[in-house]
Amino acid sequence: MDSDTRRNLGAYYLNFLVVAAVGFIVNPLLLGALGPVMFGVWRSLQRYLDFATVADGRAAQALKWIVASRTTLTDAERRRDVGAAVIVWVRWLPMAALAAAALAFATPLLIKGIPDDARTVAYTTAAILAANTVLAGLLAIPDSVLVGVNQGYKSMLVTTAAFVVSNGAIIIVAFSGGPLWSLAVIVLATAVVNAACTLLVARRAVPWWGVSRPTRPDLRRVLGYSSWTIGWVLVDKLFLTCELIVLSVMVGAVAVTQYTFTTFVMQFVLSIALVTASGFMPKLGSQLGATKMTEAAELARSVRHLVIGVAVLGSGAILAFNGTFVALWVGSDQFLGTTLNALFIVAGLQLTLIRVDGQILDVTMRIAPKVLVGLFSSAGGIAAGCIAFAVSQDIATALVAIIVMRLVSNVAYPVFVGRSIPGSAVPWPPVILSGVLLIVSYGIGVLTQSGSFAANSALAVGWIALAGIVSWCGLLPKATVRAFIDRRSG
Repeated sequence: MDSDTRRNLGAYYLNFLVVAAVGFIVNPLLLGALGPVMFGVWRSLQRYLDFATVADGRAAQALKWIVASRTTLTDAERRRDVGAAVIVWVRWLPMAALAAAALAFATPLLIKGIPDDARTVAYTTAAILAANTVLAGLLAIPDSVLVGVNQGYKSMLVTTAAFVVSNGAIIIVAFSGGPLWSLAVIVLATAVVNAACTLLVARRAVPWWGVSRPTRPDLRRVLGYSSWTIGWVLVDKLFLTCELIVLSVMVGAVAVTQYTFTTFVMQFVLSIALVTASGFMPKLGSQLGATKMTEAAELARSVRHLVIGVAVLGSGAILAFNGTFVALWVGSDQFLGTTLNALFIVAGLQLTLIRVDGQILDVTMRIAPKVLVGLFSSAGGIAAGCIAFAVSQDIATALVAIIVMRLVSNVAYPVFVGRSIPGSAVPWPPVILSGVLLIVSYGIGVLTQSGSFAANSALAVGWIALAGIVSWCGLLPKATVRAFIDRRSG
């Protein structure tokens, strides 16, 4: 494992730990300051307005993989690629602004149970968050270049620091009685400052950094790739928000609050799985660009194996102990129960597999099939979930409907990856070990709901021992983990 890949993973894991710790502290405080309804409104608005970034052309996302895969270009050609990304963002700006404005108007209507006297505040908050999403594509360009040259750890460190500062400011303002829209102002200001600092880092770290007027072929390349990237970003956001959208539209803001705390740890498992894969993608892109297919297949296989191991370990812990954790953290009334917890875990594991295969397909530059299949699976999951809840008035039934629709992508994506990178499939032993750990973890989770402190402590020790055994037996790829730990390998 080269030193930059190791640094990327180190920075991403540091960000994961910091975000988890800050969220653990901030979310209960914010719940106390805002109340269950407005807390649910705040989380829902953030998720809904994030959809507006789909309409910005996704030039920054395209630039990331263009820089990673076009390793033989001159400095002038690289600067033209950056210029092409800026121009594509400008061309899409009216569409992004229109989409953000439409979502700002519509999102309060999509959140069931907002009090009448809070609607004006909700609309104002949505408008400010909309401005943030409109600027996001431009602000992300320096970060995309750093990620493309395999130095994403530098921008990630800046982002981590900005996250800590912004959340501290949000808590201070919330407890000072500031309106909900003032929290959105903090989010917007932080995004601008974060981008400015990342730009300074990029100018110092990337020798060829600059923006030049692109040629028509440069624009066509970025536009051609970004068009499908837009589709994938939309699909990814739909996958991420399936459950929240169904709960927000069909049940209400209080259910969104309960969902937030019940799935708090699972969201971080999803994040760490994503960033684990992200740390290897620039290297995989360079191998594919150089047609080193044997090395690329080995790396893709190792990454998929590692992501499965990380996700299953995290999911097993959640299955076993999430009910106890949420009850001690914010109260048992914010935990949606063992059955829904297990269904959220299944949906999260599905999404983990979909996203890692999606990342691999990104660097192959063949993303059209995954977008089409993913759109059917994600949008169909939301529709199926809403219909299932309308018929049954049962959240579990709605989640099962979402899970069934996601299976389409879970089956198709590995086929797409296998066609692009033959020999990249994960061997069966880790899959079998994953099943053993998850089944036992679910049983432990049921027992902990009625067990004494001593019994639950014994179960925790037993789970840790089992997790250690299955990890040693092959749940995690030993060579990849060893390469990450051993600095001499870089």
